[in-house]
Amino acid sequence: MNPALVDRLADPDLEADAELEQFVSAEAARIGVPGAAVGVLAGGRALACSVGVTDVGHPRPVSADTHFLIGSTTKTMTATARASDR
Repeated sequence: MNPALVDRLADPDLEADAELEQFVSAEAARIGVPGAAVGVLAGGRALACSVGVTDVGHPRPVSADTHFLIGSTTKTMTATARASDR
């Protein structure tokens, strides 16, 4: 995510939820995914949004309760996080 956007989202006077949703909607469309759920911790503020649908063949709105199949990608995320700790 763009560091400048994270800084803006941390601003307590900003309508951050709307800005985050705009960003996520635009990125989902740009990369061609039908939907996404995103959480961001910025400046002590916890923000979350969900956009789009779960599946183009059986469209249901993405919500905070949507479970996404992520397969083996958690191995890469865990290895990256561990490498960052050093």
